[in-house]
Amino acid sequence: MFALVRESFGGSRLVLSVNRLDGSKGIPERIKAFERFLEMNPGLARQSDAVTAHAEGWSDIKQYAEIESAVAGLIGKVNGRFGDAAWTPIR
Repeated sequence: MFALVRESFGGSRLVLSVNRLDGSKGIPERIKAFERFLEMNPGLARQSDAVTAHAEGWSDIKQYAEIESAVAGLIGKVNGRFGDAAWTPIR
């Protein structure tokens, strides 16, 4: 299955993160690290994609809803800053 996902990105560098949506997993920090990578390597931006997949945590608990909101906001920030109509940095 990973080969099919990799192939769908046309040979670009792929950063894959699969985790439970949990404050202890460092998901916001990973997104910020990928943002920093794009800042420091603008020539690699369209050659690099990040995919983050996360199983929801306990969505009825306030802290998890806050984490989910923060993660969505960070992804939107990075995609808005570096993406365009033809390329989305984080999927």
